[in-house]
Amino acid sequence: MIAFVSILVYIIVLFSLSTLLFFSLTFVLGTQEPMIAFLLTLIAAHLLLNTLGGLRKVNKY
Repeated sequence: MIAFVSILVYIIVLFSLSTLLFFSLTFVLGTQEPMIAFLLTLIAAHLLLNTLGGLRKVNKY
């Protein structure tokens, strides 16, 4: 049950961060391909969250 809640929170944070990045990107640059821009922000948000999670694991020792 805890794993399900953790996955759900991760997905909510991932899509929230992606949406925030997407709207800031389209506001500043503008784009003709919004779906590609959203997918790129989704990938960037996932990489950012993965890196932050990895830093947390390294600092435990």
